[in-house]
Formats: sequence, structure tokens, C-alpha cells
Amino acid sequence: MDLFDGLFLYEAVLLVLGALFFIWLTLLVEVRSVCGKPCRPLLVFFAVPISMIAFPNWQKIEFQTGSVALEQTTARLLADPANRELRADLAKQVKFLSRRPTSDPAVKAHIAAAESALAAKLP
Repeated sequence: MDLFDGLFLYEAVLLVLGALFFIWLTLLVEVRSVCGKPCRPLLVFFAVPISMIAFPNWQKIEFQTGSVALEQTTARLLADPANRELRADLAKQVKFLSRRPTSDPAVKAHIAAAESALAAKLP
């Protein structure tokens, strides 16, 4: 699985820049501590790269759980095609997942199966 699968370009850039900023801050703290300068004020800035790394990871986790939920909801809708509430929920999940960039064929297949289930006529 690709590290950046399901992430928009800005989220991937945020992830990479957050990791680089974290490494740079770590080296800066190390250099300042070796030189005998206080490094305590720099510790506050670690919140920035941690949040820069956490946001894309949170989005990726949402994408992966959304893919699993989409598969389960599609199976439930195929078992009960007359359920309008389930159909609306599946449409919302398809809308969320289809706007995210992905190169994973399994996710694309889940989206296609869900769209096919939504296009099926009600009994």
C-alpha cells in the first residue's frame, strides 16, 4: 500500500514537511544543548511538526476506515435494497470516498460496487 494513497497533494506535502521540520528541530535542540545554550524554549515548537504529521495520518485513517465501512454498507444494502436510510448513508460514503485520490484498485472496486448498488432500482 502506498504511503500517500488517499491523501490530497497538500496533505502529502504537509506530511513530508512536518517530518523534515521535526528532524530539523531535533538537530537544532541537539546542537544547542551541546553548545551549552538553553534549548527549553525550542521544545514548544515541537507541537507544530507533530500536528503537521498527525493531520495527514488522521485523514489516511479516515480514508481506510471509510473504505471498510463502504464495503460493509454496500453488502447491507444489497441484502435490503428497499432501505432508504441505508441508501442515503451509502450515497454519503460514496461521495466522501470518491473525491479522495486513490490508486488502490480494491478501493476503486468498492466504490464501483457501491455506485452499482445505488443505481439498482428499488423493488
